[in-house]
Amino acid sequence: MTDEKQEKLTEMVDGFCDEYLNDEYKQMSHEIIEEMANGKSVYFKRGKLEVWASAVIYALCQINSLFDESDDVHVTRRDIFNYSTLTRQLF
Repeated sequence: MTDEKQEKLTEMVDGFCDEYLNDEYKQMSHEIIEEMANGKSVYFKRGKLEVWASAVIYALCQINSLFDESDDVHVTRRDIFNYSTLTRQLF
């Protein structure tokens, strides 16, 4: 189930992964979004996409311990917030 909202959500998350993470995490985020799109209820069709993008990114970071600054690949919660604020202006 690919539609305009899913494409925009993927584009938003891709931008974050390009700036802060890497291709491996980008691929994982695609899998998360695809699973969400194939669910019984596609919740991201409602609400603000920047909030959904932040939720996908946050979940990905939390599960993979990417908030740990001692790792080579890491982000802060502030990075997610700032990116969400920026995407609100872009999209």
